[in-house]
Amino acid sequence: MEKPDLTVIQEMSEGDEEFVQQTIEILLREFPKEREVYAQHSTDEDHIATAQIVHKIKHKISLLNMVESHGVAVQYEEELKMGKKNLSKKFEDILDTITLFLKDKAP
Repeated sequence: MEKPDLTVIQEMSEGDEEFVQQTIEILLREFPKEREVYAQHSTDEDHIATAQIVHKIKHKISLLNMVESHGVAVQYEEELKMGKKNLSKKFEDILDTITLFLKDKAP
């Protein structure tokens, strides 16, 4: 599985380290909450609500330079809209990878 990194965020920052740190702080604050929302909707079998939170999370996946994982998220979002959950395990593995990465970035 691909590993997250800060390449995209660093490129967006154009050398502004404060921007990088602020973006990491946003990820640290928002991602755990979004993951909880994902887990709840997934458990409730609410496919539309799950697709909506996957949509939000996929942008964070993209920010963390996880191109293949972003593709999985796009496919999973579409799959959920059709009432299917075939990619749930793969998506949840991506969430685990991001959680570990962010844990290392926490102050």
